Amino acid sequence: MFQLTVWSLPSLAAMLLTAAVAREVRRNASVAGAPALLALAGCVFLWSLGQFLGTLTTDLDAKLLASKLQYPGIAGLAVTWIAFALTYARRPVRLGRGLLALLCAVPAATVALAWSNGLHGAMWADARLVEADGFVGLGLTYGWWFPVHVAYSYGLIAAGTLLLVYELAASPRHRRALTAVIAAPGIVALLNVAYLTGWSPLTFIDPTPLGFAVGTFLLNRGLLHSGLLDLSPALHREVLEQLDDGVVVLDDAGRIIDLNAAAASMLLPDDRADAALGVPIDTLLPHQSLAALAERPGRSAEADIDLRTYEVRATRLRQHTGRATVLVFRDVTVRLEAENELLRARHEMERLAYTDALTGLHNRRSFMSRLLEECDRVRRFDQDLSLVLVDIDHFRSINDRLGPEAGDILLRHVAEDVQGCSRVCDIPGRIGGEEFALLLPGTDADGAMRVAERLLALIGRHRAAAGEPPVTASIGVAAIDRADPDWQALLRQAGHALDRAKAAGRNNVQGTAPRP
Repeated sequence: MFQLTVWSLPSLAAMLLTAAVAREVRRNASVAGAPALLALAGCVFLWSLGQFLGTLTTDLDAKLLASKLQYPGIAGLAVTWIAFALTYARRPVRLGRGLLALLCAVPAATVALAWSNGLHGAMWADARLVEADGFVGLGLTYGWWFPVHVAYSYGLIAAGTLLLVYELAASPRHRRALTAVIAAPGIVALLNVAYLTGWSPLTFIDPTPLGFAVGTFLLNRGLLHSGLLDLSPALHREVLEQLDDGVVVLDDAGRIIDLNAAAASMLLPDDRADAALGVPIDTLLPHQSLAALAERPGRSAEADIDLRTYEVRATRLRQHTGRATVLVFRDVTVRLEAENELLRARHEMERLAYTDALTGLHNRRSFMSRLLEECDRVRRFDQDLSLVLVDIDHFRSINDRLGPEAGDILLRHVAEDVQGCSRVCDIPGRIGGEEFALLLPGTDADGAMRVAERLLALIGRHRAAAGEPPVTASIGVAAIDRADPDWQALLRQAGHALDRAKAAGRNNVQGTAPRP
């Protein structure tokens, strides 16, 4: 006989709620723990369906058949729960076929005993119809196997719950998920204990399926909706929390859905990681364009945070079906400082390679290189170029009498004079022990002679030491042949002019030809 009463509503509500959760979980079936959660929802739905069918009939045999239909779901719930805990947390052991078969041994026996109960009465010793307030329900007296089934199921659920609580408690940012994990089996346990002890207001209906439906819904909201099914807490604790690099997980809108301790201390003044959850990354790090970087996985950029420089690399989450992105912040401040120091050292070495250590002028190698360049410029642009060679008179005698320190001081003074007679475009150099040179681009022979005479006057102001006579120098000047700009010829002509200055008694300037 058919009956339709309000007692069918709890199981119907459980079916609808579980079906909605299963539909949503299927969209994310590739992430860790989702298949087990889907199987859990299936068991709850099967239990609720059998219970619903049982409320629609007043026939004892039909009710018993409906009760037997529930047992695959009832017995499978505990196994799917521990499977969810193991696959989601990925510890302490891997859920393989052998372990799954072992876990299913007692549930399989429960289903077999329920379907063959008429032969042995192991699941229920007595079954009868009970009528109250116009509703015909099923009254059962449980057999000896039923406590074994209950104890085993509660044991698996407790083990899975403790495992999930241990994993989620490792991170303070999983409080919502932790609440869901504790609340889901807690609701189920309360409703089941209330029914078994007779304290349930639903006298003829076991509210446990509805409790499991609500629990599955809470797990879905606490884990799947928060994105935590995509980031295993075991992986979070063992890898992310131990990294010195900051790791930030962004959703497709650029909002932070997770971050490790290093990132929290880097981004937040008070290190409160939960304060960053749901906040757009560009709000915490304006002007860094990190949200744009998240659109280009595999690339990197630099971000400056509190006088530190970080290399930020964007990577897609491999097991995520959406667009969540991981940003890894690596502190490269020390590396950049080292690179800059090496660059400065290289520049200094290059400078020393082309600079006279004593005077700071171009050394012979550098000066000759510039001489070649300027001669090539004359060849291309047909411009003037002159060369002045300076030799300090009797320098070796000064060095022998007064010592090398006095000689070095004199060389530096003469170098200052050569530098002082130079324009920005001129090239002064020290090309020998006491020999200096001054290359004058764009200057003809007359202009070079004037520069040389001014330089001779400046050198004459110096004395090697108190009581010593004024320092003198011999200077040779040559201008390049613009029709045949040969650097060797220019250097040779200036050298000949220098020799004539020495032959003329020193302390004078000579050009390419004897002066009248």
